[in-house]
Amino acid sequence: MKKFKVWCKNRKEWEKDRCFLGQDGILYQDESTMFVNGWHEEMNTITSSGERYKSIVITPCDLENHVICYETGKTDINGRKLYEGDYILFYYEETFNSGYQTGYIEWADHDEAFYVISVETGVSVRLGDLTNKENSITYIGNVEENPSLIGE
Repeated sequence: MKKFKVWCKNRKEWEKDRCFLGQDGILYQDESTMFVNGWHEEMNTITSSGERYKSIVITPCDLENHVICYETGKTDINGRKLYEGDYILFYYEETFNSGYQTGYIEWADHDEAFYVISVETGVSVRLGDLTNKENSITYIGNVEENPSLIGE
């Protein structure tokens, strides 16, 4: 199963252990805990007999307000897992133009692979093709948390 994390655009924070992908491929959210007045509170239901139980409320996520960032299977020089949407410093070897560049990680459906898009040149490089001989990949941030990293 693919690992991922989910960014909530409304709250501008990562959903922590609240989202999961169903077998149907739909992203769901556990609404059993709600964010109320700055605190996470469990949603409890009281039955007619006065007993309390934790209600489990699962709803599909609104994908207009949530961004799924899949884990790439790669780590940076510090062992940090890299995800789609991460902004990195990487070493790129090319015949006439080798050196360090900054870029962000995107998934390419046509190739079914993660690519790094260079901010400086716009060149896209398959993440799996980057050599780590220079200890070349360094995590800088995530574009969801800080869109200014890619100039948006």
